[in-house]
Amino acid sequence: MADSRRPHREGDSRAASSHGNRPPPISRKSSLAGDAGMTSMLPPGSTGRRPSTMHGDAGVQGRRPSSQPGTLPHDSATTNTKRTTAVGDPIPQTTSLPAPGDPIASPNRSAVGTAISNSREHLIAKTSSKQSNMNLMLDDNFFYDKLAFKPSDVSAKQMDAASLSLFYSFGFESHRRNNLHYLNEHTVATVVGNVLVFLNLRTLDQDYMPGLRDGAIGSIAVHPSHRYIAVAEISYESPNIYIFEYPSLQLYRVLRQGAERGFSDICFNNQGDKLASVGMDPDYMLTLWDWKQEKIVLRSKAFSQDVYSVAFSPDTDGQLTTSGMGHIKFWRMASTFTGLKLQGYIGKFGLTELTDIATFVQLPDGKVLSSTETGNLLLWDGGMIKCEIAGKGKKPCHQGRVEVILLVEGEIFTAGEDGYIRVWDFETIDTADVVTGQARVFEMEPIDEILIGKDVKIKTMIKSMGATTEYLVQDQLGHLFKVDTQKRSAEKIVSFHSGGIAGVDTSPLGHSMVSLGMDGTLRTYDYITKTLAGMTKYPSGGTALVYLPETLDARGCTLAAGFSDGVLRIISHTPLNVGGGNIAFDLQYVFKPHNGSISSIGISADGTWLASTSTDKTVFFFKINSEMPPMVNEEQPPVIFSPKFVKLIPIGFLPVAAVPTKLSFSPDNHLNIDEIEPVEDDGFNDHEIKGDGDVRDEEIEGKRAFMILETGELLSMIVPLPESVDNSLTFELKPEQLQIKRWTLSVPTAAPTPAATAAAQEARASGGIDADQDASAEAKTVESPEEPESISGRLTSAARKKHGLVIEDESPITNVMYLEGGYFLIALQNKDGEYEIRACKYRTPKQSRLVLVYKAPFTDMRLSTSGKYLLAGATDGMTCIRKFRLEDILLYRWTGGHEVYARYSQAFDEEEASAAARRATEQAAIVEEPDSTDDLTRTVDVPGQYWFGHAHNSKNGRITSVAATFDDAFFATAGADGGLFVWRVSMEDIKSSEAYEGSELLEIDQGNMIDDIVDSNAYSLQEAKVKSEKDKEIEDAENKKQVTRDDIQELRNEFLKLVAENEKAPPEQQIARTALTIDPDLQADIERESEEKIRLVRKELEWISEKESIIPNKLRKTFLDVLQTERIEIRAFKANHIVATFRTTKLEQSVEVALQPLSSGDGRPSRTVGYAREHSAGQAHRGDIPETVSHESMNPSKKAEKPTDAKSKLEARKQLRAERASMWKELMDAKPDESYEDPRDVAAIRYAEQHMGDYKLKTGEKYIVPESERVDADKKRRQILLLKESVFSLKEHFNQKVLNLRDRKKFLVEQVDIQNRQLEEINTELVTLGVPIEDKLWTPTMEASAYPENRYKVTAADIAQFQKEDAQAVSAARGNQDDLMGGFGSSAVQTKEAAPTGAATIAKSRPTTQQHPPLSRGASAIGMGLPPDSRPVSEAPALTRTASDAETAQQKSPLEIREQEIRQKELVYKKKKIVSAIDQAIKSFDTSLDRLVKEKVVLEADLKSADMKLLLLYREWVLLKEFEKHDRHLADKLTQKRNEKDEIDGKIKECQEKLNAKKSEIEQVIKKEKEVQEEFRKTLGENNRYEEFLTRVFRKKIKRSKKKSKPEGTASKGEGSNEDEDEVEEEEDMDEDEDDMDDYDDEESVTSENDLEGGEECPPDYDKASFARVLELREERLDQEDILAEIQKAVEVLKKENDALIKKEKIIDMALRTTESEIQEFQTQKQQKLNELDVVVPLRLHQMQYLERNTLPTDLSPALVFVNEGLSKLRNRIKELQQEKADIRKQHKELRKMHVNLIKSRKEKQLKLQELEARATDVQMLKFGHIIDLEKLERMGVNKGADELREKLAKEDAKRLKEVEELEVQLNRLKEEITDVTRENTVRLESLVDLTDARQKLEEQLNTSQLSATAEYSGPQRKDVQEREKLVTLVHTQAQEIEDLKREIELLIRKPMRHLPPVLRSRLQTQSQGPPVQTGGMATGEGIVFGAFDAQSVPNAAEAISQE
Repeated sequence: MADSRRPHREGDSRAASSHGNRPPPISRKSSLAGDAGMTSMLPPGSTGRRPSTMHGDAGVQGRRPSSQPGTLPHDSATTNTKRTTAVGDPIPQTTSLPAPGDPIASPNRSAVGTAISNSREHLIAKTSSKQSNMNLMLDDNFFYDKLAFKPSDVSAKQMDAASLSLFYSFGFESHRRNNLHYLNEHTVATVVGNVLVFLNLRTLDQDYMPGLRDGAIGSIAVHPSHRYIAVAEISYESPNIYIFEYPSLQLYRVLRQGAERGFSDICFNNQGDKLASVGMDPDYMLTLWDWKQEKIVLRSKAFSQDVYSVAFSPDTDGQLTTSGMGHIKFWRMASTFTGLKLQGYIGKFGLTELTDIATFVQLPDGKVLSSTETGNLLLWDGGMIKCEIAGKGKKPCHQGRVEVILLVEGEIFTAGEDGYIRVWDFETIDTADVVTGQARVFEMEPIDEILIGKDVKIKTMIKSMGATTEYLVQDQLGHLFKVDTQKRSAEKIVSFHSGGIAGVDTSPLGHSMVSLGMDGTLRTYDYITKTLAGMTKYPSGGTALVYLPETLDARGCTLAAGFSDGVLRIISHTPLNVGGGNIAFDLQYVFKPHNGSISSIGISADGTWLASTSTDKTVFFFKINSEMPPMVNEEQPPVIFSPKFVKLIPIGFLPVAAVPTKLSFSPDNHLNIDEIEPVEDDGFNDHEIKGDGDVRDEEIEGKRAFMILETGELLSMIVPLPESVDNSLTFELKPEQLQIKRWTLSVPTAAPTPAATAAAQEARASGGIDADQDASAEAKTVESPEEPESISGRLTSAARKKHGLVIEDESPITNVMYLEGGYFLIALQNKDGEYEIRACKYRTPKQSRLVLVYKAPFTDMRLSTSGKYLLAGATDGMTCIRKFRLEDILLYRWTGGHEVYARYSQAFDEEEASAAARRATEQAAIVEEPDSTDDLTRTVDVPGQYWFGHAHNSKNGRITSVAATFDDAFFATAGADGGLFVWRVSMEDIKSSEAYEGSELLEIDQGNMIDDIVDSNAYSLQEAKVKSEKDKEIEDAENKKQVTRDDIQELRNEFLKLVAENEKAPPEQQIARTALTIDPDLQADIERESEEKIRLVRKELEWISEKESIIPNKLRKTFLDVLQTERIEIRAFKANHIVATFRTTKLEQSVEVALQPLSSGDGRPSRTVGYAREHSAGQAHRGDIPETVSHESMNPSKKAEKPTDAKSKLEARKQLRAERASMWKELMDAKPDESYEDPRDVAAIRYAEQHMGDYKLKTGEKYIVPESERVDADKKRRQILLLKESVFSLKEHFNQKVLNLRDRKKFLVEQVDIQNRQLEEINTELVTLGVPIEDKLWTPTMEASAYPENRYKVTAADIAQFQKEDAQAVSAARGNQDDLMGGFGSSAVQTKEAAPTGAATIAKSRPTTQQHPPLSRGASAIGMGLPPDSRPVSEAPALTRTASDAETAQQKSPLEIREQEIRQKELVYKKKKIVSAIDQAIKSFDTSLDRLVKEKVVLEADLKSADMKLLLLYREWVLLKEFEKHDRHLADKLTQKRNEKDEIDGKIKECQEKLNAKKSEIEQVIKKEKEVQEEFRKTLGENNRYEEFLTRVFRKKIKRSKKKSKPEGTASKGEGSNEDEDEVEEEEDMDEDEDDMDDYDDEESVTSENDLEGGEECPPDYDKASFARVLELREERLDQEDILAEIQKAVEVLKKENDALIKKEKIIDMALRTTESEIQEFQTQKQQKLNELDVVVPLRLHQMQYLERNTLPTDLSPALVFVNEGLSKLRNRIKELQQEKADIRKQHKELRKMHVNLIKSRKEKQLKLQELEARATDVQMLKFGHIIDLEKLERMGVNKGADELREKLAKEDAKRLKEVEELEVQLNRLKEEITDVTRENTVRLESLVDLTDARQKLEEQLNTSQLSATAEYSGPQRKDVQEREKLVTLVHTQAQEIEDLKREIELLIRKPMRHLPPVLRSRLQTQSQGPPVQTGGMATGEGIVFGAFDAQSVPNAAEAISQE
């Protein structure tokens, strides 16, 4: 399809080659396509511009071209390689070099080629000479023409440059160092062979730039500005360094003479103005270049061995470092008296082991950090090893070689062969040092490490452009990764072979390609889409590969692969685009025919023969038989390869004298010669030349083949058919069987001059060469006799013509390819050292046709599928494709012998002339037809044209395989350098796949899975065959021994017969027995030998017994002792159900120890628990605002109601005002700002967030791992242990149920046995009663599997049974002659020995009592039709009635008969009852077992889920283990920050405590000062006329000395102390006290004590004592002020310290938050990694609710697995959220109302406050006429007398109130006593009333009884009268009290209670609430106690309070 990004014009694809290969226009020179092609011959000046615009040199471009990319020839049928603006269009990987094997062109073309050669050589020489001039300065716009550096031997036989192009590169040089270079953010430059590949990392598109010359690219470097690319080549002739401009890729500079063979490494300095290069073998030259001027600055030999790397110092260009094999060298540019020199210092390893240094990094301070082979790092300083850096415990930094060291932003990255990237602290390494005299190993731990993969060997690592944490990593084992060190992720970008590629082949029917690497990987590609379709890996490296023909597989998907371990595999893969994913591989056959590496695989064209050659000097042949599959729908489907239809039959192997390198089968066994060579009568019949070539080959049995040996021999053979080969004993074939012959060319001896002359004359006569041209050529030869014969190691065409025939009979042959009709192609070496491909015929060794010539050996030759192209590869990486026609090589019309080079060139020129004439005719016809669409610019298509490509490395890029596709549109090349290139042949159209795709494809038999051979030491086919033959030999030997034994047995029988005849004879005729003894001492000798043997055998058996006992003991200890429960099987009685225990192992002791703290609940939390969680308890923020105000602060009036310490009302008001101001300040301080959030609201929000009710997807981008769900390796390990313990518990719980069931079954078996014995007794009795018994008793047994522990118990019965079986086996072996095997001894002994045996036999034949058989025999009942766990009990005796029984029955009486019937029924009933009980028990047991079976099924499902969970936990643990180191680092960092936080909090707390203490001290000082002020006011008194003077004296500031505190315990000095010393001390302290003066008001003056004594005298009429007291008070005041000043200074210091600590606390808080964020980010990364693990969730179909159009989608990745309960909760949560939302809205509405009310209340209070202020102002204006300052008034209105009186009054009031309280207490006590007495009196009155009533009744009774008596007393008694009077008095008294109380209540109503004293008021309030008390039957208020006061007490108290 056409390129969709640019318009396509007709003829673009061939525009570059029209009109005799005319070059493209100049516009193409500005892009990479300007070099594209290996164009044919270019005449001088054909570049489209003047030959030179600078210096007059041809081919030099004098201006910078446009950067607009040109137009690349493009095939519209090709899938395009995407182009990038950075590189341009892809290049066809051809070269304009002359083909090294190019035959000479026609004379005119040769002349043109010579002219170009001279022109280019002149250009290079002239340019070099000019640049050697020191005065020459190259302009910045100077550019070279790339064609000027191409070799000049151009041939006309090259194909058009547009004919082939590089399509894609699937290879990579994974073992090359420094092979990755960023050009921009998405493009990387890398080298593959001789091609510079530009890889787009996003799209994986590629662009290419080939090497300018043959060879390879040794190294590349990118300029720091990324504008230039330096390419250093490897070449055998003067390698150069080319500087290309990027992205135009124009040749900017050429650096010459830098090395002899090539460069190993190059680099730019940081400024980019210099370039350093290091040469490879043999010179190893270090060169410094001024590359813009192409000048060598300095040079010196770097070392005598390989140098791997060179680098400038990052800080100075005057220092360099080189390293390599066993060395490191430090260089510096030094100025000497002879000029600037390059001086090098070799690094001295000293005691450190010598090692190769692959890489290094130069540190800023001049040190160098280098790698080693052992995995450690070396720190170099001054050419010496400062120390060796290793891990903790002297573990190496890496396991294996360190390949990468990078210095990035203060961190050092290292990587190596162990697959780890480790990060090290730069400061620690830079300052690393060790103590002198000790081991020079510095141990340290890496900061971080990242494991890319266990099967990864890091070779190169570079930092990505535009990213701070991304790196590009090259894996030596075949991968390219993009690594993010922050996310700890590795993304695989590209996959490729590691190392060389052993083979490549393309499908014969489809667009698939397969490559086999030396790393053992087999990869399949879709080369159309440029993708890797699939891969697989095998144990050993690959060596050979070939697709099987379509006759064996109609899909074209089966191949044969050979490997280095001698294994041959036949592998099939699924076709491309089948299944939509990667293809799958299926192993069809696997053989090991060789013990050495397979060197080649040959397969016949028809697919019937296959052969493999090996380095073990053998070739193995296989016959392939295929059969057609059955008809499908009356159609015959093709063969699809499978073992079912295709059979591989091993025939045998042929050992040869040397290693075979190639084998090729004849396609037709020489039978198609008639189709190729028609028989003509007038044909050439020179038999001397042709030999027997005209003899037709007859059909043979077998297959013809050619084989090449390493020695250069070509062997012809005929492989025999399998039927003619006997390989039953060995696979080895004899040479005679294959009719092996050596085939050689027959070359005539040297007499070439006449023949060459005749050939030249014939050529002139035929018009092939013009005489003028020949003369000019000869003249030219004469004029230039010194013209070189070779260029770049190859002969020129002229030299080849001159040399003539250069082959010999013994020319070594390196390759062969069989063709039809007996023709074949061979590659051989000629006498000139070059290699030729010639076409030969089997029967005409004297003739051959030349096909191709090249300087290096050909490694592979193949014909394309159509036969139009011949493909070849060479050892130097060359690839060739040649147009091929079979008729061009046929010999039936060939008139000569072996074709020489001149004749070959002449034939080509004739063909070219003929083709040109035809093309001219076609063009004329096209011109006459204007509507024709043919391309007029198309080049002439000449047979024999060829193309050479040099994409592979010439040094180590040996071509291993070439292959063309089935449509000839592509071909592929593979090399040992790792290169795998696909080329596009634009002359052919891309065809669709021809593979069979029918729906009736036969299924491959998957039932017979092929076991692969993975052991390299496995037997080969021959070894396996020989081993079986050895077994046969042993069997034959045994057979011979048996024959001998039979002979001896016959003799023995004969002897026994004679002995028997002797015994039968009459005694007189008998011979004595001793006379028949053959050897008298034989028996004794035999017995003695037998005893000795028995003794030896016993010893051997003892040793064997001990040995055999050790083995089972070890096995028991390993496999059984570790078991907690073995597998125990229990079978049902009547059903086929079986239940078994779980086979469980004991928990390891370590697991139990780990589970102990978990079971006790002592599980420690994760290391990264949040800081707030740990420190939330007991810590409140210092800025928290109190939510409530204390009751005292809200009610300060209580404190102010009663002034204390005799203070006046004025002072009380001042104090009250101060308290109010303080309260106001506190209230304002407590006022929250606008951003304040209520802690309750914050807590509610946090609770709502935590209990949102939703489910956070862990795969979400914004998912934050909660602290409760954070996991680490330890926690995951605990989860694993808990799960294991749970699984173990479940299994053991079920096992216990099974064991209980086993015990139950055992009990049932015993019970049934007992019942059976009862049934036997019943049956016996029933038989005696005449009842026939037909049923059989069933006796269950316990199966052996129920007691596996009994396997070691051996009973006597088991021993007897074993002996019996052993005896039976021996008897069977001996036959019927057991009694005759005693030898030639006496027969009497044998007779004695036979007697016991017979007795034993008779004893065994007797019936025995029924016993339980051994457990191992329990299963034998199955074959007898009984239940599985039962066996038949011996039947009851024959229950038949005899005649005597009948007679006895007849003699019984009717009563006896009746009793017998009753007994019979009773027994039958008992029997039925027992049987029923047995059946019921058996049925119950079977039901229980069935229930347990079902339970086990459910439990197994749960356990399987637990196993999957355990596997997931283990994978998570492994993943977390990788993060453990970083996790610990973060945890330690968090702990450190928390400790710092705690420490700073403690310091702040301590500082605040000190501030509070200072505050208390200040308050005490202020209080003391106030006391001094108060005492001063008392001293002044009232109306003191000296008050102003004394106040001024009291407040005056004086200068005084500091008082020094004396140490404790120092005695005070007496009067006798030295006063002079005190004066001296006072003078010394004067200066110190000057700074301690406090400032007073401006009105006050500062004087000294002397001035005070002179100017401040006591007034004459004032008390001197009072004045002295004033001075003392002043001193006290000054002392307090000094103390206050010192405290203020200390407070300032503490405040500064507190501020500094708070700032530090903020920094620590920020670091703590940063650490917590790092932990959170790290937890997120861990969670993302955990999310990548697959979790198995079994689901049923009805649970799948993710449907698309009612069908299950194919892609379930967007689906979510969710539990139904969670889904229901979410649905309910929606309703709950709606309700919560409504409640919150309602609450919000209420709060808004409350807010409005509060605002309204505040406004009202503000209005009231304004009103009160206005009233106060009005009152002051009315009373005083102006506003009065109350505070000033209080200060001025001090009345001390009034205050003293008020204080006295307050004291008196307090005293009286105290007395009142005491009286109240006494009154209450008395009242309580009155109440008690009143209650008692009431009781007595009631009893009195009762007694009175009783007396009255008695009196009435007496009155009635004494009617007649005279009354002695008729009136009331005196006692009654007195009582009545008392009651009346009491009533009056109470009434009077009531009246008094009423008056007091009225008085209290008129006087409000608030004016009472507080104590009295509170007591009245308390007592007024007391319950009423019944006193004398009246309700009174018990708490009203005013009865204790007189009439004036209460008013006076109230009046006093009102006055106050």
